[in-house]
Amino acid sequence: MSEKNDEEKPDKKLVGVRVEPKRHERWTEFVEESDEFGSLAQVLRVGVESVINDEEDDLDEQLDMLRDELEMLRQENRRTREAVEEVPEKVDGATQVAEEVIYRLEEFEGDLE
Repeated sequence: MSEKNDEEKPDKKLVGVRVEPKRHERWTEFVEESDEFGSLAQVLRVGVESVINDEEDDLDEQLDMLRDELEMLRQENRRTREAVEEVPEKVDGATQVAEEVIYRLEEFEGDLE
């Protein structure tokens, strides 16, 4: 499809790009030597879409990483909650041991007198 045909389509917007002559020459030579692209406009469209897709892929990758991190935080939070729930049991056990030690010390003191 030529650039002229694109200009004739009312449902499309024209996007102009100014580039240095050397860059324009390099791009034009690329199109002329390419079997894949028929126009400079096509190369530009594919290039822009490629950049957008790369950005979306990067965002998807970052989102996946955040999901993984969130899952790790959830697991850590669950383990922490379980540990905190065990604290009263451990305190009760320690209290009973302390009371037993005090009782036995009192008995021992009584035996010494």
